[in-house]
Amino acid sequence: NGHLLMRGFDRSHGAEIWTLNSGVPQILVDAEPGEEDGGRLPLVNFRSASYFISGRAIPALWKTDGTPEGTSLVTSFPGEQFNDWGLSINGSEAFYFVTGDKAEGFQLWQSDGSALGTTILAENLPTNFDFRPQLHTVIGNSIVYTSAGFIYIVDAVSGSVTYSSDSPAGIEL
Repeated sequence: NGHLLMRGFDRSHGAEIWTLNSGVPQILVDAEPGEEDGGRLPLVNFRSASYFISGRAIPALWKTDGTPEGTSLVTSFPGEQFNDWGLSINGSEAFYFVTGDKAEGFQLWQSDGSALGTTILAENLPTNFDFRPQLHTVIGNSIVYTSAGFIYIVDAVSGSVTYSSDSPAGIEL
């Protein structure tokens, strides 16, 4: 969309998502008002918009065209723990991201960019040594991720793990 988006910090807003408007840095939205950090990276580009997660008190998914006027809340996640969220990847119909922490487990989410289309696809993803899952790619209806060097494949329709290199001899599950 021709806009540079970045995580920036100032003493009034904390860390938020910023853009350059005619060469001047400008905050997109103060997602966590006050000095608390709100905007988190990474951003994911999907269907002519960029998406990002914000907020610690009430995490939320935001959509932006790169301007403050074109930045809006998609949905919030009250009660969810987004202590950590992983790299987002694009499929043709949705984008995917990982949230959670090693204490509560990790969840794989999918979103079509709408509030109703943002749902948990899989809870308690298998991981090794409590390493956060790192998403890599979508191939057809399969989502490939790694954790501590082991490879996992999740079915993008059912949310079930269909392959694990951590199982004996990499046997399909």
